[in-house]
Amino acid sequence: MRKISDLEEKKLIVAYSMAKDEKNIGIEYVWRDWRTRWNDDFSVNGRALRRYNHQFVKSKTKAREMIRKGETDIYKYKEYDDLLAQICEWMETNYDNSISRQENVDILRRKLLEYKEECYGELYTLLKKSGLKGKGYRLQNAVSAKNVQDLGIYRISYKDGKGFTEYVQGTYEQIVNWMNEKAEVINRNE
Repeated sequence: MRKISDLEEKKLIVAYSMAKDEKNIGIEYVWRDWRTRWNDDFSVNGRALRRYNHQFVKSKTKAREMIRKGETDIYKYKEYDDLLAQICEWMETNYDNSISRQENVDILRRKLLEYKEECYGELYTLLKKSGLKGKGYRLQNAVSAKNVQDLGIYRISYKDGKGFTEYVQGTYEQIVNWMNEKAEVINRNE
């Protein structure tokens, strides 16, 4: 399975969204909500996976043909099914049926915002440890309580004597990767 970036934050966003909008927690609901936001996460070689017989397949038609031929081991993308099952299990564990739906929504919203703030703190620490902060790079907190269902977008800017000359923005994992690459390049050039 291809690595899904920002998995933890995406899981929290889907849980929050479903708590607000859905009554049922199930793999099909999670998959539908996830696919609406990040369809590429469930693609293999640029082709979206499909669900057939409650399992992921690349083509429903091919899966039906294989079953007609007597082949039973047609499901090559079990990791995606396992991922969705883990997310559903997490959501069921973290959704408290003894309180109101709105209280659950508020709890999940708070967890999501806390996670985004934690990511910001980790990025700030990495910026300092990498030495980029001392070289003029600044991290801007773009975590917004308004757009809680969007992936957190973090910005790094570089300021020299002439002003801001470089801007980079991306999700948590994109910024971590950029900082590691940039610090490596700067250290190599020194």
